[in-house]
Amino acid sequence: MQGSGGPGPGLSYYLGSKVSNQPLAMEAGAAAQLEAAIRTKAFDDKLSLSLGGAGMSKFAGSPVRSGGYRVTTDGIAIVPVGGLLLDRGAWLGDYGGYMTSYEGLAEQFKKLAKDDAIKSVVLDIDSGGGMAAGLFDLTDALEVLKSKKHVTAIAANLSASAAYAIGCTAHEFFVTRSSTVGSIGVIIIHTSYQQMFDSAGIEPTIIHAGAHKADGNIYQALTHSARSEMSAGVDEIYESFVEHVAKQRGITAQQVRDTQARTYSGNRAVETGLADGVKNFDELLKYVRKGTGKAETSRKKTTSRKKGVRAMSGNQNENVQQPQPAANEKAPAASVPSVPAAAAASVPSVPAAAAAPLAPVAQPAPAAPSASDERSRIKAITGSDEAKGQSALADHLAFDTDMSVDAAKAMLVQASKDKASAGTNEANSQQAGLNNALAQQMADPANSANISPDSGESKKQSFADFAASAPANRKRI
Repeated sequence: MQGSGGPGPGLSYYLGSKVSNQPLAMEAGAAAQLEAAIRTKAFDDKLSLSLGGAGMSKFAGSPVRSGGYRVTTDGIAIVPVGGLLLDRGAWLGDYGGYMTSYEGLAEQFKKLAKDDAIKSVVLDIDSGGGMAAGLFDLTDALEVLKSKKHVTAIAANLSASAAYAIGCTAHEFFVTRSSTVGSIGVIIIHTSYQQMFDSAGIEPTIIHAGAHKADGNIYQALTHSARSEMSAGVDEIYESFVEHVAKQRGITAQQVRDTQARTYSGNRAVETGLADGVKNFDELLKYVRKGTGKAETSRKKTTSRKKGVRAMSGNQNENVQQPQPAANEKAPAASVPSVPAAAAASVPSVPAAAAAPLAPVAQPAPAAPSASDERSRIKAITGSDEAKGQSALADHLAFDTDMSVDAAKAMLVQASKDKASAGTNEANSQQAGLNNALAQQMADPANSANISPDSGESKKQSFADFAASAPANRKRI
């Protein structure tokens, strides 16, 4: 396929239409470079990209021309994930190393899941990330493949943002010594040419219907309301990203947030819990060939972290913290085999009275709720009868706290009683804290970019303003 160097929209136009003013799960430097390349039409020169060469940067195995991946003689499929990650694209494999399509990857996963000749899959990742749109549909497709085949991923040598979201979904994720992984965050880059036009005496006129139709256009400075809308969208995707990584890596959501979208290399990525070990590609193939994970396709990773040490089953290259016996227990013999379930069933139980008293055993901390459990909790609170007429408080309890459904309902009942007895506008008082929180968010230079709230006739109500206002005072937007 040739890049478009002649008349008509070229590749720069196509990429610009996909990523401009859109949330990107992409490393910030790569996103800025992409935006600059699009702006200067760097992609519009004629560019020869051969689909036949897509995904063929590794020499292991033989290329599967109809699949966009390679397969070794012992049934290991090597799937490339390289370059800019886009939601749509009717090709399989990374496109000459320049870009990879989520749509194409999902199709590859379907083919691999149905191919009995494939024993395991290796995702060969070298990407700074890409579009947020379509990303989590792809990771869902990868989960289906994981139920059929053992999937191992390697960052060779970059797996940032959306690419990390894909890599961490594998059963096991490895890095090379110099790999860079992480950048768990979401970014939107907006460019305004208003000052340049003002200096040149040019005044663009934008005629539109719908108050927010022109939000984010390049001819005007970004308004407070447009900034708020973009920030809300970024936050929503970020929370999904955090939940995804926490679930896949067996760490807490707060641990993911604490990375603050930093990147980590080699052993630091392992110590942080973002990777399982350090291997080069040849070492990884040997590891997969040993069948270390083939019988563990459905295994659940178990991790514990203390001072940067990560214990994980199935990883021979890491220090594993062994559980310590209780004070009144003897250390178990090192070579005592586990009792098979069938044999254990035939062992007579010991009466409770005859059993020696044991010291209380510390229980492990409860696991963080899954994304589906959290969604169910939120729905149960906001959709409850107790939430009727108190939507603001119900939203606060559901989204801004970890309160259980029963506790939230009890608080809603009490709030309703207090409101009736006091005869005051409870909704306004409930919103005071939310208004303050939103004001603080926009006061943060990282969020507001020194943009002042809209005023006068140009003032437009943002979604955040709408959500923060008392129900009786809300105006439709």
